[in-house]
Amino acid sequence: MSPKRIFMLLFILSIILLSITGCTYLQEYGIIPSQPEKPPEQPEVQPQPESPPKPPAATAPASPIAVEVSFPDGAPPLNCEAELNCIVEARSISLKDMSVEIRLPEALELVSGNLTWVGDIAKGEQSEVIRAVVRAVKAGNWTIEVHKYLDPKEHGGVGGNFSHPIYISISEDSAEWGITPPWYQKGGVEVPVKRVD
Repeated sequence: MSPKRIFMLLFILSIILLSITGCTYLQEYGIIPSQPEKPPEQPEVQPQPESPPKPPAATAPASPIAVEVSFPDGAPPLNCEAELNCIVEARSISLKDMSVEIRLPEALELVSGNLTWVGDIAKGEQSEVIRAVVRAVKAGNWTIEVHKYLDPKEHGGVGGNFSHPIYISISEDSAEWGITPPWYQKGGVEVPVKRVD
């Protein structure tokens, strides 16, 4: 073998040797990766079936009848008089032979007017069915009972006996009333009531 060939062979071997050691060196110090990096595995995304749209929140249907009892000018203090009214509204049905009765506690006495009514009201109309004047004769906390009756057979199943309270607190120089007892404050929240001083 000629010295030229030996030189070439040594030269090629040294280049191969340097390449291998250089690559190992570069891999050890993280300059080049030892194996090609795989991209991070992504979880397989399963298509979600379409869910049906949510229905709107259910609300209670509006009452076909509204009955409102009030002291339009405020409740009467002790030994004073005040007007007591009852309005009935036929919201979605006509009312036939409906009856309303207001039962007063012993603290109130009827001065004039009526505390009962029986009659008809056409759908969509309202009518003042009771207008009375009452006098406060005892101080304290009291309940007025409002009773209503509507024959369900005459009104497609709507009706029956209903009652609700109206609360009144009477003192010597003032009075309060409301659908929530004036003397009871819910969790520190003031209950709106009408007051006459």
